[in-house]
Amino acid sequence: MKTPYKTGNNPDNSESGGALPFALILISLIIVMTGLIFSGFVMQHRYIQYSIDATQARYTAEGAVFYYLNSDTLVARDSLEVILPDSNRAVIQSEFFGGFFKITSTAKIGNSIKKVEKLVSKSPDSLYNYAVVLGDVFSRLNATGEVIITGDILTGPLGVRENAFRGKQFSGSLNGMVHTHDGSPLFAYNRTFYDNEADRLERMITDPPPVARRLPPGRYRAEDIMNLTNDGNIIYSEGDLELFTTGKSEWTEPLSIISRGEIILSGNIKYDDYSTFISATNIEIIGELNGNHGLFFAKNGIQIKDTANCSGQFIAGKNIELSGNSYLNYPSVLFLMGEEKDARRDGQITLHDRSRLDGMAINPLPRSTNTDDQSKIIIGENASVRGAIYNSSKTELHGTVLGSVITFQFYFYHSPTTYINWVKDAEIYRQKRPDNFMSPLGFSSRNSFEILKWKEI
Repeated sequence: MKTPYKTGNNPDNSESGGALPFALILISLIIVMTGLIFSGFVMQHRYIQYSIDATQARYTAEGAVFYYLNSDTLVARDSLEVILPDSNRAVIQSEFFGGFFKITSTAKIGNSIKKVEKLVSKSPDSLYNYAVVLGDVFSRLNATGEVIITGDILTGPLGVRENAFRGKQFSGSLNGMVHTHDGSPLFAYNRTFYDNEADRLERMITDPPPVARRLPPGRYRAEDIMNLTNDGNIIYSEGDLELFTTGKSEWTEPLSIISRGEIILSGNIKYDDYSTFISATNIEIIGELNGNHGLFFAKNGIQIKDTANCSGQFIAGKNIELSGNSYLNYPSVLFLMGEEKDARRDGQITLHDRSRLDGMAINPLPRSTNTDDQSKIIIGENASVRGAIYNSSKTELHGTVLGSVITFQFYFYHSPTTYINWVKDAEIYRQKRPDNFMSPLGFSSRNSFEILKWKEI
């Protein structure tokens, strides 16, 4: 029996015809996906290679800094190529920044360029292992009242004695060994670095950079200053310049403010790292100044009042004064140039009220020999230094030092008598200085450097 023939659509033929476009689409998808996967592999490889190059470039830039510090003397350089043992190269730019050294290192590996910036200082000299170093060999150190000294003491040949004061017995404590030295144990600080920086900054007053934006003397809102600068971020004025704010102002780039007159910073101002303030007369800081690693230079004096909370190097010719609740963060430095006139040197670093310094107060030897040095460092009863005092002259200590006091003489006056090399009611704790304490350049001839600040730029 024959099966009748039926006309109409053949299901098998329809499925066969529809499979071809589907197969083409599937093949196209596979090709696209394969291309995407391959491109992804290529991009991933490039990214991994870039990451490897970036890491190697950063390590090369960092390594070049340490290689440079270990193999060269500290001189300012516009450009120096450093070749590392692995043959990688970096370009070093270096300059002095106050008593520290600022180094920028740039390295290129493949298509990756990395630049690092480091602020460098010296490891402290061995004398900072003592709580007190007395340089005067013709007098002993007299401890009286309620003075507390925790840590070893180094003096000339006459050593230390506990004394009553005007009928009141000694009630303090000396916790440490006393070491004596036949000659003066006070080393001479090499003030060349700060002197050269002071000369450089003073030249910027008399001969300002050509790119400086000139402003008439007057009062300016601190928040407007960024808009008033030029490409060099330098402002210069022939007279007194006050920068103030009633709110809060933050500078996002380092600025250089130069004035032939006084500079006043008033209010809540935050400066960027490496900002510089240069005055032919005085700098006065009022209110809450914030920022890190600033450089302040005044031919006469610097006053820091109220609630300043910042770090920087403060260099002045005649006096530096902290008062109120001002707090200079580590690694701040107070450096007194001293005024030398008619064979006499005057000047003073003074901490009043509850002011605090984390870092160093430095009063070096006079520039000229045969000079009657009447300069002083004075630490008030409620004031404190956390770090060290280095004083080639007289230290009047009523407050607290968490670290070391290295001084030629101690001094205080109680009417009607002046007491030389007597310490009364003060407190010195050698072990409480900052763990990472470092000194500015000029204190040690050892080729041992430490990093104060590091950042990738």
